[in-house]
Amino acid sequence: MMVAKCASATCVLSIVLAGLLLGESLPTVDSDPNGPQRKEGVVIELTRFEITPETLELCYDTRNDSNDDVWVCADIDDKVHLDFAVCLSDDGSALQVIRRPDLPPGGPDLAYEYSRFVRLHSGQARTEVLRLDLPIFAPRFSNGDRLTQNGLVARSLSLDVGCYADEVVEWARYSRTFRQTSEDEFLTHALSATEWPEELALVLQAHIEGVRIPLEVGDAASYPVYWDFFAQLYPQADPVVLKAETVWRHANADFVRDKLEGVREDTLRDFRRKNLASVPLEPDLIEDPNIVLVSEAQLAEILSEPDGWSLFGERYPDSPGLSQVSCVGFSDDHTQALLYAGTTRGRVGSGWVYLLEWNGSAWEIRDFVMVWVS
Repeated sequence: MMVAKCASATCVLSIVLAGLLLGESLPTVDSDPNGPQRKEGVVIELTRFEITPETLELCYDTRNDSNDDVWVCADIDDKVHLDFAVCLSDDGSALQVIRRPDLPPGGPDLAYEYSRFVRLHSGQARTEVLRLDLPIFAPRFSNGDRLTQNGLVARSLSLDVGCYADEVVEWARYSRTFRQTSEDEFLTHALSATEWPEELALVLQAHIEGVRIPLEVGDAASYPVYWDFFAQLYPQADPVVLKAETVWRHANADFVRDKLEGVREDTLRDFRRKNLASVPLEPDLIEDPNIVLVSEAQLAEILSEPDGWSLFGERYPDSPGLSQVSCVGFSDDHTQALLYAGTTRGRVGSGWVYLLEWNGSAWEIRDFVMVWVS
């Protein structure tokens, strides 16, 4: 990527590893001189990387040795305290930790609320600590066979941190909603990669090879919520025809927070994190006989016919239509859950966000809000 003033980069990495799982050897660290970082004198230094059976923690310093001020991305969604996102590389072998508002891990259609930026004056350094629970929920992957071969383990980690020239403040002020919270901090709507000006943006990137990071790409804890949810929504035991992958359409976080009384910030944050991309629903985990999974191919075969929705009704009589669900976001103590569910039939449909609570024996719907209707 191009920048306005400089055209070279330095990336210095150091590492301490504690508690590697299954006796794996120490990782190697790769500082790629041909990587995308392009800011002379701005350095990212990975100072600690620790794995225990329960957590992964990495610590890095961003140091500005240049003569100019820069702005570093500190949260990709300040409204729900989502300070980084994780996803998998296309081959499923590398875990990507992303702190870049110009690269949403769910794709360019995913918009965060407000990204937060902090100023790094010339000569200043900033230390950040990122903690992830293990196994890491990393939903985005495009090669299931390769992922299966990897045994749900990432063998390397990459860290991408967005860093921006000082002119980004003026650009953000006139391009989108902008709020200067202090002299050295501002918030702005996160934009897609195509909207960010290349001359202002760069990436500081670090790599670690030779690690073993346990992963999960589905969320088994979501399935009991689905069963209890549909039992309450359709108590007459009508068949629920459910698309065999989750949807990740987001409702505005402020809207959900305002409309669902009692929704907790940790629940909302987990919902956002879990739904950065679609994940397949596992047939083996669907224990409710009234839930029928249909794949994208099966659905396309039916709806490609001129009278596709009539054929759908013949194949699935008494069904309310085609249902879709998100992954479930949970509170930290696992007593509250947040779920998106929508149903369509032809041109008629609606989508809702539901708040559920654990009553000691089942997940009970406590509140809900419509987010779209047609």
